[in-house]
Amino acid sequence: MTVRVVKVGEWDAAPRLVSTASRRFREAVDKAVLQEAQFFRTKIVEGLREQAPDGQAFAPLTATTLAVRRFRGFKGSKALTVRGDLRNSIVVVKQAGGVFVGVLRTAKGKAGQPLVNVAAVHEFGSRPIVLKLTPKARRFLHAAIRNAGLDAPADDRPSVGVAVIRVPARRSCGRCSRRKGGPRTYRGGSLNAWHGPSVLETEGKPEPVQDDQRGKQTPVRSTGVSYR
Repeated sequence: MTVRVVKVGEWDAAPRLVSTASRRFREAVDKAVLQEAQFFRTKIVEGLREQAPDGQAFAPLTATTLAVRRFRGFKGSKALTVRGDLRNSIVVVKQAGGVFVGVLRTAKGKAGQPLVNVAAVHEFGSRPIVLKLTPKARRFLHAAIRNAGLDAPADDRPSVGVAVIRVPARRSCGRCSRRKGGPRTYRGGSLNAWHGPSVLETEGKPEPVQDDQRGKQTPVRSTGVSYR
């Protein structure tokens, strides 16, 4: 019995299509991941602007913080928005095997200060930070508090000469990454990035910036998430 096979379609192009399928698939995946990362960055920036990433409101600023801001001439009441350094430092970086979204360790503010520690301490919160106040710093703080109409220590009242600051966690990356329709799997370790424990699958729980009573900080790496 003889079977006749009739080829239909562009069979001459089949070898070329098959040989390039892997590359074209990888390019399509890379493009989709990059688009997702850009969308994610937009959501982070929107969360900072609206003070409610993924609908979860930031912890409000304390009365003392607002008093110091206003004494310096800034009347805004939103967190992390005095100069916009942190918001403007959020980038999308394509790397081998994925895309990083967040603040790089090389990012600097307008005053030249590294921003990665700022991003980490606000993403995860801080332990109590004890700062020694100089006489000039005490005079400034008391003046700011009085200017705001808040109670302030009298000049002749004994003072311990320190201020204790605790930054609450104001999560941006972690909350935005859990939005509906977002990527379901993230991996850490191969990229030079810091990740929130609720954001990525990491080999160990990341630690935020560590503070001791002298205000010393341990440098951190990039703060953000990796899409793979």
